[in-house]
Amino acid sequence: MIKRIVITGGPGAGKTTLINMLEELGFLVSHEVSRKLIKQEAKKKDGVLPWKNLPLFAEKACLAMTKEWRYSVEATPYGNIKPLKPLFVFYDRGLPDIEAYLLNAKELVSNSIDSAISSYRYEKKIFWCAPWEDIYEQDPERPQDFKMATDLGVTIKQVYEYYDYQVIEVPKDTPSQRVDFILGNLD
Repeated sequence: MIKRIVITGGPGAGKTTLINMLEELGFLVSHEVSRKLIKQEAKKKDGVLPWKNLPLFAEKACLAMTKEWRYSVEATPYGNIKPLKPLFVFYDRGLPDIEAYLLNAKELVSNSIDSAISSYRYEKKIFWCAPWEDIYEQDPERPQDFKMATDLGVTIKQVYEYYDYQVIEVPKDTPSQRVDFILGNLD
């Protein structure tokens, strides 16, 4: 049985650090698809970037995330054998994040994105990292200022709640304490 656990929140809230630590502990992880996609698209002459064409970027991200969701099942070390205990896969963002980005930018959510969010579900409990100015940094894939990141973080939380996920706020603490909190709150 695969348990898909989402760690989400606004940009720069510490999600990637937690995902990297979980990977170091031996868990299967899915790194943030949109960051990978931004890097790929930025290399192209007419690449689709979220700050140029968010709706088209969202469609590309949705397609990539659904592939990643399906691949996490195929890539388990068990192949076709069902494990006796749950196998956890941790995701740096989930499909509902796409809707939050669109809503935050006052863009329409396509039927294909809405359908993917409804079809490709994660575990009911998701872990949300609140905006945290002390650790926030901008970079080429994260051009938002802290206020924009905060607004987006709140919208992300609301979208997960709308899709009936139980949002668990990860306390602001050391990375290892945050990982311990997440692992201690798994079913």
